[in-house]
Amino acid sequence: MGQPIAFEELEWKEKGMDLIKELAASGAPFDAYALTEKGLADPPHPNKWGSLFRAARSRRLIEHAGFHRSSRPSRSGGVCQQWIGLPEANR
Repeated sequence: MGQPIAFEELEWKEKGMDLIKELAASGAPFDAYALTEKGLADPPHPNKWGSLFRAARSRRLIEHAGFHRSSRPSRSGGVCQQWIGLPEANR
C-alpha cells in the first residue's frame, strides 16, 4: 500500500523546490527536464510542473529566461520554458 496522494505530492514538491534552489544557484538557465535529470520523478499530474515553477518564482528564486527546444524524449523537441536563478537565490 502506497502513501496517501497528498503526502506524495508534498514530498515531490519539496524535493522539486530543493532542486530548483540548487539549479538557480548555478546561474545557468534550466528547464523542468533538468530536475528530472537530477532524480526528480514525474509529478502525480503533469500540471504540477507549472505550480512548482510558479511557487519558485513567487519565492523570488527564479525568473523566466526564454524558451528553447526540450530535450525531454517524450516532448519530441517541443518548446518549453527556461528559467534562471535570481541573484537573491545565490545567498
